[in-house]
Amino acid sequence: MAAGAENILELPKISSEHIFTFSYTSGTTGDPKGAMLSHRNILSAVANHHSTEIAFTGEDVYLSYLPLPHILERFISVSAWFRGTKVAFYSGDILKLKEDIAAARPTIFVSVPRLLTRFYDAITSKFAEEKGMKKALIDYALKTKL
Repeated sequence: MAAGAENILELPKISSEHIFTFSYTSGTTGDPKGAMLSHRNILSAVANHHSTEIAFTGEDVYLSYLPLPHILERFISVSAWFRGTKVAFYSGDILKLKEDIAAARPTIFVSVPRLLTRFYDAITSKFAEEKGMKKALIDYALKTKL
């Protein structure tokens, strides 16, 4: 503690125009590149998000599984940190994501369409296997909700 008190580092002053992060694109629509995002870019997105009815709270739990360089993941993480939302990181094995969800019990799960399609396919294939009264109840429940 004493050594730390004697060697306090001065943090650089940053402005809203300083670079917050680089977001590397895959090049799907052209050459791959690193887009420079300023503090203003990120904070304006976060501020706008928190003015909506889906703003995070300190009571929420977010399960992070997208790659950390993914711009959506960065935006959601900064939004979570800004509001004191708890962030749980998945185990690193996408095949164990179901177990990670059960362990973290997230109130926020941001995903990409590809994974949601996998969830949908797994659920509907389970429903299709059912027979008799169970199948009739599933069909009725889905019909009423849809």
